[in-house]
Amino acid sequence: MALAPAMLAAVALLAACSSSSPDSTRPASIAASPSAVATPSDPQPTVAPTPISDEDSRASRVMFELFIDSYENNSGGVQIPALEAALELRHPGLIVPLVEITRFAIEEDQAEALGDTLADLTGETFAGDDYFSWHEWLGSQEDVVVLPGYANWKASLYAPFDSSFHRFIYNGVPATIPLEGIQWGGVARDGIPPLENPTAIPGLEAAFLDDDEFVFGVEINGEAKAYPFRILNSHEMANDVVGGVPVTLSYCTLCGSGILYEGMVNGQPETFGTSGFLYQSNKLMYDRTTETLWQQQTGRPVVGDLVGSGIHLKQLPMTVSRWSEWFEKHPGTTVLSLEQGFRRTYHHPDDARAIYFEYFHGDELLFPVWDQDTTLDAKTRVIGLRRGETARAYIASQVTDAGVVNDVLAGFAVMLIGDVESSAIRVFETEGRVFAATESTGRVVDESGGAWTVTEEALLPDDAALEPLDRITAQDAFWFGWTSFFPNTELWLPTTG
Repeated sequence: MALAPAMLAAVALLAACSSSSPDSTRPASIAASPSAVATPSDPQPTVAPTPISDEDSRASRVMFELFIDSYENNSGGVQIPALEAALELRHPGLIVPLVEITRFAIEEDQAEALGDTLADLTGETFAGDDYFSWHEWLGSQEDVVVLPGYANWKASLYAPFDSSFHRFIYNGVPATIPLEGIQWGGVARDGIPPLENPTAIPGLEAAFLDDDEFVFGVEINGEAKAYPFRILNSHEMANDVVGGVPVTLSYCTLCGSGILYEGMVNGQPETFGTSGFLYQSNKLMYDRTTETLWQQQTGRPVVGDLVGSGIHLKQLPMTVSRWSEWFEKHPGTTVLSLEQGFRRTYHHPDDARAIYFEYFHGDELLFPVWDQDTTLDAKTRVIGLRRGETARAYIASQVTDAGVVNDVLAGFAVMLIGDVESSAIRVFETEGRVFAATESTGRVVDESGGAWTVTEEALLPDDAALEPLDRITAQDAFWFGWTSFFPNTELWLPTTG
């Protein structure tokens, strides 16, 4: 398939991480999914309706004629006769697949015909190859009509890149996110290959790391381990065991969100892969047992058998820090080696050849996002906290400048401690105590003058009569990545005067 110019850069960047070539074989049949049991605490799954009219049936047939895989037919691509049929039928359910194929309208005549058809059906006048604008427009519509058979059509559209996409998306699949909002990320399943029990070396031997390089730092049950950004940029997922606990470090490079999850589902160890699909420019993971799609940002199943089960992944504390700070605090840490069994150079992040260099140093997004909050620049780094239905974001630079931030979130007292040199931010519950920074890194004092030491798991008091205060989980992400999933987020701002 040929991609529209607006999507070429995104696909080229993501494909640079790919470890396998596409499988162009279409499956002969699609297996039915077992039904999932829903609980009141989770959003109820939506199921695509069955055809109820001849008009729906005719529109569904036109939908399947809109695009022909150019691997199978030299005259493939967007089919102008089908566009003419869509215009004649004027079924609102055809708008969704028409928008989807704008990313493949690379031929001038096809793009022009597609743009004219969409303009006639919607009243909008974006170009026929302007997938970004059309997808954003679709997300602004309240009454989107989805045709019977759309899920199978969508999977078939991308099947030339990986026939197993049919195992993620199919007619009747339970879902709590709109299937029309799911975007293909430009790679096959696990085309960005996860690390499985990655090779690690003692921190003392990590001569390749500069002091100011960022790492994801993890400490569990006394075992410390660092995952350099430059390595995770090329893999976005690490299934590992730290301190005897199975974990999945899931990193969505597009939204700047690295999250550590306990690798357990239904009480059993589980590993995760990269589906090749996105929602709101956030990666959709899948579990290897049921092949359910999970939202990386929330740790909840959103498409597949586990939807409605009430299951969600347990988030564990993790620190984003410069290597020098992590190593100083954890001299016995291990760190991922550059030798991971893949043909990767893992360029230094300041090297223009590094994966995502231009993306991280620019303002533009690679994929469109619905209802983007523009209060801050999209890629502003924030620390996100949740307590029940309340969500709050803290601009990371303001936290590190302040050193210590005391706050109350939905009646829950918290303290964020940041270090301007390392950019590390950790969050603790305080049980109402108010803390202040000291001249010593990693030390704070409470309102009575009592000193406390910052560790990865808790605040430890010097006074043995006091109990430690637990560390709580937070999410380090780009502003758009956080607010896309928690749109009612409050923004903390420092007091003045």
